[in-house]
Amino acid sequence: LLAPWCSDDVMGFNLIASVHADFAVQVPLLAVLPGADKVSDVALCRQILERNIVAGAPVHIQEYPGAGHTFAQPVDDYGNPFGDYDASVAADAEDRIFRFLGGRLD
Repeated sequence: LLAPWCSDDVMGFNLIASVHADFAVQVPLLAVLPGADKVSDVALCRQILERNIVAGAPVHIQEYPGAGHTFAQPVDDYGNPFGDYDASVAADAEDRIFRFLGGRLD
């Protein structure tokens, strides 16, 4: 999961099942959390992930404290630059993602 979007219920509507229930399938998961995300509720994401870790899910969390939601995406669909893009953090996250996936394919 790269900068996952987490949000609590809105006006009684459950937007994300994992807010209330553990993951239905427990596959190895790498969650890359941008700590300065202003789009997603990072604390809620962390709470969901940590709850699933306690329940035995093979979840690994990599957090980048100063990164914003689109830290790994230089431009939007129209070519406009994202202000929180960080090439060095994006490269590190990409490297970690590929190493994570590579370790599962052996």
